[in-house]
Amino acid sequence: MTLSNDLVFNSSKEKSLIEYVFKCNHNKPLVIFSIVVLIIQIITYKLLYPYASFIYGDSYCYIDEASRNVQIDTYPIGYPMFLRAFSAITVSDTALFIFQYLLLQVSILSLIFTIFYFHSPQNWVKYTLVLITVLNPIFLHLANTVSSDNYFFSLSIIWFTLLIWLIFKPTLKVGIYHSIALFIVFTVRYNALYYPFISFIGIFFIKEKIKLKVLTLLLSLAFVGAFIEYNRYKYYELCHIRQFTPFAGWLMANNALYAYRYVPDSAHKMVPQRFENLDNAVRKYFDTTRNNPRHSEEKVEAYYDYMWKDSSPLSVYWRNEYLNKDSLHAQKSWALAGALFSDYGKWLIVHYPMPFIQHVIFPNSKRWLMPPIEFLEHYNSGFSDVPDYVQQWFHYDTNILRTNIRNTQIIEFINGLYPLFAAIMNLLFLPVFILYFYLNVYKSNALITKILLLVFILWITNYVFSVFASPIALRHQMFPIQITILFTIIMIDLIINQNNYRKSNP
Repeated sequence: MTLSNDLVFNSSKEKSLIEYVFKCNHNKPLVIFSIVVLIIQIITYKLLYPYASFIYGDSYCYIDEASRNVQIDTYPIGYPMFLRAFSAITVSDTALFIFQYLLLQVSILSLIFTIFYFHSPQNWVKYTLVLITVLNPIFLHLANTVSSDNYFFSLSIIWFTLLIWLIFKPTLKVGIYHSIALFIVFTVRYNALYYPFISFIGIFFIKEKIKLKVLTLLLSLAFVGAFIEYNRYKYYELCHIRQFTPFAGWLMANNALYAYRYVPDSAHKMVPQRFENLDNAVRKYFDTTRNNPRHSEEKVEAYYDYMWKDSSPLSVYWRNEYLNKDSLHAQKSWALAGALFSDYGKWLIVHYPMPFIQHVIFPNSKRWLMPPIEFLEHYNSGFSDVPDYVQQWFHYDTNILRTNIRNTQIIEFINGLYPLFAAIMNLLFLPVFILYFYLNVYKSNALITKILLLVFILWITNYVFSVFASPIALRHQMFPIQITILFTIIMIDLIINQNNYRKSNP
C-alpha cells in the first residue's frame, strides 16, 4: 500500500475524460446505473408532474424578458436568452425539463468523474458520490422549475470543472473553454460576481506555463469586462448613470434598512442632503410599523421585503419620486432609484456597522449555514395557476396546472430535509479541512490539495458574498453546497487513507 494518492491516472495519461468514463471497465457499472436511474426518474417525475413549476414573480419575469427579447432588465439576461433560444427549437415544457435535468446531472457527473480521473479514491467514495447525485430528488424539482437556478447551478459546475482541468492539464483549449464558461455563467446570475476571483486563484495554481496563465486570465477578464461594460453602457443610455445593475443598489439599501430600523432616534446621525427626503420617508415608516401588530412582517430578520413589497419605504419612495412624479418608464425609474439606493445603503452600513452586523450578518449567517427551502417547498409556489402570458409561451391548453399526486406532503418532506443535510455538510467541511492539514495529509497529496484550497477559498468567499450582498435561499446556494459535499467526502477519504497507511506502516 502506497501513501500517495496524488494525481493517479488510469492506464494512460493521454486518455480523454470521455474515453475514461465510457471505456474503462471499472466505470461501466456506475455509468450504466446512472443512465438507467436517470431515465426512470425522468419518466416517473413527468407522470407525477405533467407541467413545469414556476416561482411566483421570478419565473414570470424571465418569461416576460424572453418574450420581449430585452437587452437589460431587473434580472440578468442570460437565462431569458436561453429560454428564447430554446423556444426556437420547441416550446414544450417537458423538453425544457429534460434538457435542464440532464444538463445538471451530466455537469455534476462530469465533475465527479474528473475527480476520479485525476485522483483515485476508494470505491465507497465513488459509489457514494454517484448515488447522492443521481438519486437526489431536489434536482428533479429544481430542473422542472422555470428559473435560472438550475441553469446557473449547471453552468457553475461546468466552470469549476474546467478550472480543475486548467490546473491539472493546462492547455490553451481548456483555457478558452473556461473563459467562455465563466462569461456565460456571469450573464445568468449576480451570484457569479465572485467567480472571476476564484478563477484568478485557480489560474495562479497552474504550474509554469506563464504565457498560458496570462492568456487565460486576459481572456477571462476580457469576456467578463465586456459584459459589465455593456450593461453599464446600456444603463447610461437609459438613465445617464453608469451602473452594472440597479439590482445591487436596491439590495444594498434593503439590507441596510434591516439594520437601520433598530437604530433609536437618540443615535440617529444626520444624513447628507441628497438622502434627506429618502431618510425621512424611511424613518417615518419605521415609526409607524415598529411594534405594530398590524405589521408582523417587521419581525422578520434580514429578508428582502424592502426590495419587493409595494408597501416598503423603498418601493413607496420609488413610485412617488421617480415612477409617478415624472411619468418615467418603469425600468428607467427603477434604475435611477437603484443608483440613489446604492449610495444610501452604503452610507447606512458605514455609519451603523454594529447594527448591520447584529441584524443582518448574524441572521444571514444562520441562513447561509442552513439555507431556507423557500419557493422549492411547494410545487408552483403553492399556486394552482399561471398568468396568461406564461400559458401562451408554453402553449398550454389551460392556465390551471394539475399534478397526479394525491399527497404532496411526502415529497415536500423529503425535499425539506435537504437544508438540514446542507447544514451538516457545512458544519463538517471546516473541521475536516483543518484536520486534513493538521494530520499532514496534504504532504502526500500536493496536487489535489491545490483543488481543496480552491474549494476552501470558494467556501469562504461564497459565505462573505452571501451574507453581505445576496438573498440567501437554498436554490441560490446549490452550487457551493454541492462542491462542499463532494470535497468533504474526498477529504474524509484521504484522511482515512492516511490513517490506514500509518497503521500498516508503524
